[in-house]
Amino acid sequence: AQVDARLGWRETQKLHAARMENMAAKLVEYTSREQRLSDELRERGVELELERREHARLRGMHAEMWKETSVARRGRYEAELAASTAAEAAAAARDAAVREIS
Repeated sequence: AQVDARLGWRETQKLHAARMENMAAKLVEYTSREQRLSDELRERGVELELERREHARLRGMHAEMWKETSVARRGRYEAELAASTAAEAAAAARDAAVREIS
C-alpha cells in the first residue's frame, strides 16, 4: 500500500511537473506574443505620428498655396479692373472727340 501510495505520489509529482512545464511554456509564448504585439503597436504609433506630421505639412503647403493663389487672383482682378477703367476712359475720350468733330 505504501509502495502504491509512493508511486501515486510520484505520478502526481510527475503530472504536476508536466503541468508546470506546460504552464511555463504558455507563459513564455504569451510573453513573446505580448512583446511582439507591443512592438507592433509602437511601430504603428510611429507610423501614425509620421502620417500626422505629413498631413500637417501638406495642410501648411495647401494654406500657403491658397494665399499665393488669392494674391495672384487679387492682382489679376486689379489689373483687369485697371484695364477696364482705361478702356472706358479711352472710349469716353473717343466719344468726346467724335462729338467735337461732329
